[in-house]
Amino acid sequence: PARTFPGQTIPITTLAVTAMLIARQDLPENRVEQLLEGLFKSVEVVAQNNLRVGLLAPRTALEGLTLPLHPAAERFLQR
Repeated sequence: PARTFPGQTIPITTLAVTAMLIARQDLPENRVEQLLEGLFKSVEVVAQNNLRVGLLAPRTALEGLTLPLHPAAERFLQR
């Protein structure tokens, strides 16, 4: 929609790409949890330089995913 980005005054049709953090199934569960905690805690800071990062949130993290989740990621996102 219009005004989604600074200086954008009219609606624009865009293509969306889902960003994924991909890990091997044998990555230790505590590391997966640390990565996700760090990612979601840093959203506000990183979004200062990249507006799209500001849209990352645990409540919407599963939208558009087609790959199976690491068990620790699944538990993290269900909380």
